[in-house]
Amino acid sequence: MKDRLKILMSKKYVFALTLAGVIVFGALTALAWTTPKQVVVKEIVRTEKREGLLTHEAHLINNTIYGEYLVSDYYPSSLVKEINLTYHYDSTELEGKYKIVGIVEYKTKVKSGEVVLWRDEFLKRVGIFSNGKFEESYTLNVSNLNERISSISKELGVKRLETSVTFNIFVENGKRFNHTVKMVEDPTGLIYFENVRNVDKVPIYRDKIVKNSLKIVGYQIDTNTARLVFSVPLLILLPFTVYSTALQVRNRKPKLKGVDRYVVNCDKLRMNADKIVILESKDDLKKVLEMTDKPIIKRRNCEFDEYIILDESTAYIYRNKVKSQ
Repeated sequence: MKDRLKILMSKKYVFALTLAGVIVFGALTALAWTTPKQVVVKEIVRTEKREGLLTHEAHLINNTIYGEYLVSDYYPSSLVKEINLTYHYDSTELEGKYKIVGIVEYKTKVKSGEVVLWRDEFLKRVGIFSNGKFEESYTLNVSNLNERISSISKELGVKRLETSVTFNIFVENGKRFNHTVKMVEDPTGLIYFENVRNVDKVPIYRDKIVKNSLKIVGYQIDTNTARLVFSVPLLILLPFTVYSTALQVRNRKPKLKGVDRYVVNCDKLRMNADKIVILESKDDLKKVLEMTDKPIIKRRNCEFDEYIILDESTAYIYRNKVKSQ
């Protein structure tokens, strides 16, 4: 049994297979043992929602069509006296504070940029809220606002002056919530509001520890399982690979340094030499090679490797003893 195993392990293909197995399972084992058994992932616990909405209703004058009050997306500016504004805020966070600021910006274009010449603050409200919500109302007198804009524009005295009216809402309740609503008075004679609704959803995470895994040729394998599955074959193959490597080294054919490239293998050589000269060393073989410039013939003879140089009727022989297996 031992001799059969020795013969099998001395085969080159067996050595190649065991070596390949050690390399593959060694790499997989290293990957498994360097991969953490557990990882921390983010898990969404809940989603916090914060929503702001500006509603508006126009108080009209000098008209027989709409009546005294109108709720619409667009208002004829010539009929509007006042606009009643109400800001509604609702969130899942209970307490916080807020600030509402109305601003008119006076700006003009210079070269390729825009320059703000003045910011006029016509509204400022601050407060605190509970139960996650608040409402704030304000009546905007459009006529007074237009007169104020006209007066400041005249005082600035800049040609091609542009104005923009915005309502800026800032809410602070753990996280910041900003909302900007723009009031537009269109050249067509209509007043309307842009971006009246703002919804902000914030996911709240918590850390969760889960088992880690490896993906090998398309299959997910638990890290603990992978460590066992890959380590056991490696431990089995390793001693066989070491033993096979030792046999490969032991069975390697001996070479003579310096003259091996001149050697020709021929185990069935028949010599017809009148004179045989037995050489004592490899150096003597090299000297004869240099003198004769003839090839070296290698022949296995029982427990010797014979290196022969034939020069006419003389045979020069160097015998190298083969190591026993």
